[in-house]
Amino acid sequence: MRRHSGLIIPLSTLLTSAMLLGACGQSDQPPPAPDSSEATKYTLAGNNSYAKKLDLANQQDFDDAGKGLIAAAPTTPILDSTGEVVWDPANYEFIQGESPATVN
Repeated sequence: MRRHSGLIIPLSTLLTSAMLLGACGQSDQPPPAPDSSEATKYTLAGNNSYAKKLDLANQQDFDDAGKGLIAAAPTTPILDSTGEVVWDPANYEFIQGESPATVN
């Protein structure tokens, strides 16, 4: 403890106060996302910036991805030895069309 003008201030209180004051500065980090399904302006800017770098007219990457393909993904559920479903492709049917703005 440190004595100052007749007051006794525990060192832990001083350290905690210093840490809290240090955290009061401005941050370069975006604020936390709101509790909604809307994309933040930071997500939109990041996704738009990245999308500009993609050359989707060049299909070479897509062609390369199909080379050596042994089999297509199953369309029926995969079961374990006890008959329990371990993977069901039907759970991914929502992934169609344009992706929402919140998706990277």
